[in-house]
Amino acid sequence: MELKKYYAHDNIPPDIQAMVQLVGDQPTLESIWALMDLVWAVTGADPQKPESMAAFYSHAVWTFNGIFTETHQESLENRLQFTKKIAELEPLRIADYGGGFGALARLLAQRLPQCTIEVVEPFPSGLALTMSGEYKNVFYVPKLAGTYDVIIALDVLEHVEAPLALVHELATHINEKGKLLLANCFYPVIKCHLPSTFYLRNSFDFLLNQLGIVATEKILYGTLYVKKKTLRSPEKIKYLISASKIYFFLIEQCRAVKKAIKQLICKQ
Repeated sequence: MELKKYYAHDNIPPDIQAMVQLVGDQPTLESIWALMDLVWAVTGADPQKPESMAAFYSHAVWTFNGIFTETHQESLENRLQFTKKIAELEPLRIADYGGGFGALARLLAQRLPQCTIEVVEPFPSGLALTMSGEYKNVFYVPKLAGTYDVIIALDVLEHVEAPLALVHELATHINEKGKLLLANCFYPVIKCHLPSTFYLRNSFDFLLNQLGIVATEKILYGTLYVKKKTLRSPEKIKYLISASKIYFFLIEQCRAVKKAIKQLICKQ
């Protein structure tokens, strides 16, 4: 990580320096996750306490993570592929929901100079704002407003307690021919991936289809969606959501039993 590239005159903030001391100047993805888990614990993050979640998501660890993903080869290649696909749609207005450090927004700004890119991010870092300020068509905004040609939400839904409600809201803000680009990780990779979302790893596309949001194309680990003429709220399919949660629970229990049996056989 070339921190001097991001901070002028060697003016690296103390909290960023402290994180470098913890994980080194060439951290791995796993060490970044461990650092996030440490900050989760230090801030006392609790989804039931909004102030603690604000402290977690406004912490400098997200700036550190943003700098890391700028140089992490797989992350960079993913963003380039997403940018290429979105450019093919020829949008004039894009929202990057939970866009964080703005790395994708800046790539889109370069590729689509006539397009407006709005990064919907409640806790933008000073560095992110400074870097996006170099592009006349990138703006950080507190919330969605009006309709968009494309709305992006990458690695966001696993961080919120009501993912389906959020997707429904996003869908109301795309125009008739608009697209949603979603990518999720409903697995316990890090502590800020909320367990209440994990049932969606087995039923996400099915439930979105019931809401009126239809998958059209896979792009790497993400998916493009369009909306039907009529959207349904999660409340309208609450029984299907409950059934999906039960299905997920049963699958996990079966896996646990199989694992226990395998361990027992290996010991004999």
